[in-house]
Amino acid sequence: MAHMITSQCVNCGACEMECPVRAISAAANQYVIDPRVCVDCEGYFDIARCKWACPVEACVPERAAYIEHSASLQNRGTRPVVFRADGNPAGTPLAG
Repeated sequence: MAHMITSQCVNCGACEMECPVRAISAAANQYVIDPRVCVDCEGYFDIARCKWACPVEACVPERAAYIEHSASLQNRGTRPVVFRADGNPAGTPLAG
């Protein structure tokens, strides 16, 4: 199971250089861990180095529920799609 970085990340970069397999990189607003590369520091350290180095405890074991919740929040605040009686989205030309 890989580790992940939650939205609590303050973009300090403390975790990036601690990763023995270089699975951590900078993204737009926070650091991210590549789950295909992360080995949870097995064979390197007793606890994950990112978890050890993070000052705000944003590095945690990967949780599917957190990932699903984050994805659902990405669309929050977008305008709703309004459908006409014929089933087409409002604002599209009428067929005819």
